Amino acid sequence: MRELYRDAMAIVPAFGKPDFFITMTCNPAWHEIKESLLYGQQVRDRPDLVGRVFQLKLNSLMKDLIEKGVLGKMKTYI
Repeated sequence: MRELYRDAMAIVPAFGKPDFFITMTCNPAWHEIKESLLYGQQVRDRPDLVGRVFQLKLNSLMKDLIEKGVLGKMKTYI
């Protein structure tokens, strides 16, 4: 984790201070997760499903930020 932080801070001299620090968490009540559970299953029974849905939503967010420029044109990201 420290190495990732150091890598991120290494680009500050080249591109300037970051404008945004965005975090994302998973909500086990997302309808995509609830709809994919079999009868009698709980969310805690399917961590693979939760991880997959989270990854898809994260990819969608990154596409919106990077390709569509929702928050403006991006110079760099980590």
